[in-house]
Amino acid sequence: MLSDGRATAGDDPVEAAAMLDELVVLAPSDDLDSAAELAGAVGGRCVGVSGPSAVPEALAEALLG
Repeated sequence: MLSDGRATAGDDPVEAAAMLDELVVLAPSDDLDSAAELAGAVGGRCVGVSGPSAVPEALAEALLG
């Protein structure tokens, strides 16, 4: 999931995330609080991304755990 972790539409994101087998959130490094809260609420992980060019490295980190 690429997200800032903020719910802007639809159902409760924590409720929806709880239905997943695994959750890894990639979120902007300067705005991690809500994304980390979402991931933590369901036992997931949150990885900060400093910008678009950092996505490949952050994704690799997230997938390798």
